[in-house]
Amino acid sequence: MRLTVEPPIDRWRLRERPEGDRAVGVIATGHQASLWHPGILAKYIAMQVAAQRFGASTKQVVVDQDAHEALKLAVPVERNGRLSVVDVQLADDDSAIPTGCQPPVDPAKVLATLGSGPPGVAVDAAALIDAYTDLPPCTTLAQQTSTVLDRLMSPYLTPAPKVFASDLLQMPDAQRWLRRMIDEARVCVTAYNRAVAAHPEAGVAPLLVERDRVELPIWLLRWGRPRRRVYADLADSSGGERLTTADGETIALDAAGGDLKLAPRAVMLTAVVRTIGCDLFIHGKGGAIYDRVTQQWWQDWLGEPLAPIVVVSADVELDLDVPMADAA
Repeated sequence: MRLTVEPPIDRWRLRERPEGDRAVGVIATGHQASLWHPGILAKYIAMQVAAQRFGASTKQVVVDQDAHEALKLAVPVERNGRLSVVDVQLADDDSAIPTGCQPPVDPAKVLATLGSGPPGVAVDAAALIDAYTDLPPCTTLAQQTSTVLDRLMSPYLTPAPKVFASDLLQMPDAQRWLRRMIDEARVCVTAYNRAVAAHPEAGVAPLLVERDRVELPIWLLRWGRPRRRVYADLADSSGGERLTTADGETIALDAAGGDLKLAPRAVMLTAVVRTIGCDLFIHGKGGAIYDRVTQQWWQDWLGEPLAPIVVVSADVELDLDVPMADAA
């Protein structure tokens, strides 16, 4: 195993609080609701170790506004003396719809798939079978998958309380930033795009800026539907707050009612969490790179401090007891 901890845990520092503020510090990390790899587990273990060291509480952010293949599992298979990988779809989900906007799957279907996996599977699925057995009722696929992940993590740590990314923009401070973002849409997004251009290694796309509308770093979520981009309409002469989709549908700012939600995109997600959600955030290698955009954008636009970040990851390899092939 190759472990990455930058800087070492004994050099981690929580955000400084004002004198007299005795609130318990919060250390947070998070990921999408999918069956992730050991590098993500390392972040959660490090979070608990650091919380014990600092006397802090912990929080896990479930990135449920993301759309991805939540139930695809890569398993090692041995055939004719060769080791390969086969992707197994545990149950039917829709990778075009965010995990927080679709229902949970029938655990019996997952268990049936695990019980009849492809021939030659070279892994013991007992822990995963146990995790999907007798699950409590859940309302979304994200909730269900994060419950399974808690069970899988339980031999190594005590799972942290969850906050779902799709709920973050309902917080009062986030509402304040959202209103300011609409009022200062062009200034806000110009600063965002400037940060994107300054860090091309992050792979973050710039937001659209047109004469009459500006794309914002938020998603419109609707139950059972793909997420949609959100724009500030600058052509509204009434001076009121106006959000629209790409095709001109008007969005109420308090769109949390019914089956609609406004949710932060990746860069804004970490900005919100690092401002009001924690005092130290643990990133993986990729997150630390794109968060360079977050850091510059938030400082340029609002000038508000962000909680510090650290990086934790791990690469775990099979001990095959053979030389590693090089390029030659």
